[in-house]
This record gives sequence, C-alpha cells and structure tokens, in this order.
Amino acid sequence: MTSKTTAPSQNPTIQVGTEQCPLVLDDFFSKLRNHYGVDDEFLSTFDFGTMKSSGGKGGEQLARTPDKKYFVKEISACDRGTVTSQNFRKDYLDRMTGAADSYIVRFFALFRRKGNEKFYIVMSNCLPPALGGDKPWDVVYDCKGTRDDKVVFRDGEGVDQVHKRFYNFSWMLGEGLGMGCTPENRKVYRKGKKDAFKSTHIMTSESRRRVLDTIRSDAALFEQLNLMDYSVLMASTEIDLNEVDSIVKYPGPGDQFLAPIVTINGPKAKIYYIGIIDFLQVWSSKKQVAHVIKVAFAPKPISTLPPKRYAKQFVSFFEKRLLGSDSVTDHVINSKQNNDSP
Repeated sequence: MTSKTTAPSQNPTIQVGTEQCPLVLDDFFSKLRNHYGVDDEFLSTFDFGTMKSSGGKGGEQLARTPDKKYFVKEISACDRGTVTSQNFRKDYLDRMTGAADSYIVRFFALFRRKGNEKFYIVMSNCLPPALGGDKPWDVVYDCKGTRDDKVVFRDGEGVDQVHKRFYNFSWMLGEGLGMGCTPENRKVYRKGKKDAFKSTHIMTSESRRRVLDTIRSDAALFEQLNLMDYSVLMASTEIDLNEVDSIVKYPGPGDQFLAPIVTINGPKAKIYYIGIIDFLQVWSSKKQVAHVIKVAFAPKPISTLPPKRYAKQFVSFFEKRLLGSDSVTDHVINSKQNNDSP
C-alpha cells in the first residue's frame, strides 16, 4: 500500500506528490481506506503548490487531488486533537463502516509535512468530480441552519467569501448605515447567505424521509462526541428530463460520494448531492465564551451552541427546508447508465 507498511517499530509514511510524509495513527485511517477501497497511492500525484486558503474563518489551506475525488486540508491543533482522540476514532469508525448510510465526509489519512511541520487531513469529496457533459452546478449551499449559512458556488462559479473584518471598516460602516458603498462581491455574498438560509428543496416524501433519517443519525453521533458547528454541503442543478441519464453521476468503484436525490417534476429533473463537513469543533470553554458574546450581539439563530441544542437546531432546519411532495417522483436508475467518474 502507498502508506509504506514499514516494520511495526517504525513510523509508516505515505507518498504525497514528490514528498514522503509521516502518517499519524494510520492503524485507524488505514481501516477506513480499506473499507472504502482507497489505494494507498491515492496521493502520489498531489501537488502542494495547488493549495490555497479555503475561505473559511480559520484560513487553513486546502486543495483537491488531480482526480478531484479527495481534499487535502491543513488541520489546526484543535481539530487534530479531536480527530486523534480515542472516543472520536472509535465512534466515527463504527458509524462510517456500519451498514447505514452517512453523509459525513470520509477521512482517509492524517500526515505531517516535513518541510513545514504542519499537519494535513485527507478527506473524501462528497460531490462527484463533475457531472456529465461538464454541466455546472446551479448552486452549492453550505448550511447549518443559522445566519452563517451561505452559497459557495453559483452557476458554476465560486462565490467570494467576503466576511466582516476590522480592515474592511470603511464599507462595513457604509453597509450598516445603508450608504451604498458595499463592494459588489460583498453584495453577492450577502444575497447568497439569505438564499441559503431561506431556500426550500422539494423531493418525494420517501426521499425526504431517508435524507432526514441520515441527517438525524449523523447529528446524533456529533452530539454524543460533544461536537458542534458542522454543516451540510448541498449541491443542486436543474436539468431537462431527457438529460438525466447523461448528466447524473452515480457512485461507481473508487468514488467517495453518495448517490444523489433525483426528483422528477414534469419535464424537469432536480439533482441533489449531500455531504456533512466541518464537524471537528468541540464544545470548549472558548466556545462557551463565544456563545455568550454571540447571544448578545450576533444575528439569530447562531451556530455557537452546546452540542445538544446545535443538533436539535440543525435537524429542525432541514425538517423545515426539505419539503416532501406527492407531485414529484424519484428517478429510477437506468441499469445501463455509465457510472464511471470523469
């Protein structure tokens, strides 16, 4: 396997591009790779030079592998503490290798880069690398059920994550006073936040039940592990009904995303791919202080909540936003459809 299975007394390593990197707790991660059929050579073509800021508040760097099936992301000390804890490893492994579906993204390796001594987590891409015919996503939402919800892609283009920061004081003041000096990309970002928080998604009642059952089970795991601030990544695209078999991608061997929800409504079909990301935040004393501040000053609902309340709010949001309807039907998979990833 790529992670060199050296003698037990030695630390195993993995080939990441041109570098040989020491693995961390690979007895745990290798079980996940084996379960999901991930070859240990899966990082051999990765290029550290492609990494850039994820746009999140933490500013960690990340990049996709050339085949677009995996993400390599710089991991903070706090998140590394979560993923390496014994309780997390046991319960996460049980959930991810159990019989039931889970929207939680899959972790496949944790390694240290010798050049900068930083640590990196490798996870699955919960979306297919591309749709058939290179059809772009209409929209990709990142939703927690809070005012932190946002659109990350619109019409195939990334949406700039223009956060309020002290160095943007000039336009922040103008925005607050309604003076019209807000940058255009900030306006697009704000509109996306409102859309993400308010948008509803129609599917059959049976699909809604299955999606919500999976979200509830995943949220229950996070509550058990004292985790909060996770979100659902939902990508959707509307296409003509006659395009379904050529555009929709179902997971084949080596793919790491779940089968989509495909809803037929007259001459149109709506495709939904779903994953749960960013789930390593522990409810700590620092978060408790932030909770007090946000309760007083931040727009509601907030995401800095104790795990039990966060899970309840999270599930409730999707119960309201996913709508079951008898006027739509589920797409039946064509047995001859080509499931190969591009």
